[in-house]
Amino acid sequence: MLPDHEDDDAVDPETQRLQASIHYTVSKLITSILSENKVDVAPTPQFVHAVTAVVLAQCGSLAVDLDSFSKHGKRSVVSVED
Repeated sequence: MLPDHEDDDAVDPETQRLQASIHYTVSKLITSILSENKVDVAPTPQFVHAVTAVVLAQCGSLAVDLDSFSKHGKRSVVSVED
């Protein structure tokens, strides 16, 4: 599911479980939002996968940003200040 991984076999099992969990949650959130807005359409698997890919990419970007902020603050661990 990660955009930079073409082969899911190259991803460790823990990462696969995390990705599957995020995919499940994204699917439920989309369904809930559609239901709340009385939209009688089922999201396609491709749409759910695309939104999941965006969420995973954003998480990856956030991780890099937090690491950069902690290094800029001369800290070896990410903290609340970051």
